[in-house]
Amino acid sequence: MAEIQEKHGLQVSVGPEAAAYVLEVTYESTGELSAKIDPAVTVSVEGKIVASLVFPDQPGSFRFTEDLTAHIPVGGAPVVEIKTYLYNFAINGARVRTEAEVKLRFGRRQLMSAKYTCRVPRRTVTDELLIEDPR
Repeated sequence: MAEIQEKHGLQVSVGPEAAAYVLEVTYESTGELSAKIDPAVTVSVEGKIVASLVFPDQPGSFRFTEDLTAHIPVGGAPVVEIKTYLYNFAINGARVRTEAEVKLRFGRRQLMSAKYTCRVPRRTVTDELLIEDPR
């Protein structure tokens, strides 16, 4: 629930979501075949895995949302590593093909946004972000 604070003559609504680090992932299976992908995306903070998202063995698109706030030290400047695992290969003439969109935001401010496809049998994309926490 949001708290109302008055600052400089304005009433400001301050809720816990205003200072949250949220990872949003849309992972999609676009081929004729689907496969369980474990992990599809992993997130590490200072080398420690804090989130591992698994794509189910179902066709279609799935959206994952993960709150990373508890893993980002207040006032710190940790390195956040996001690994995305993608595939594009054939079995008996049918394809397993995946795509992903990864976003990281702090409150309403977007810190990172990327879309990934795969043209080789297996691709791992690693994004490293240095986050200077303003809290």
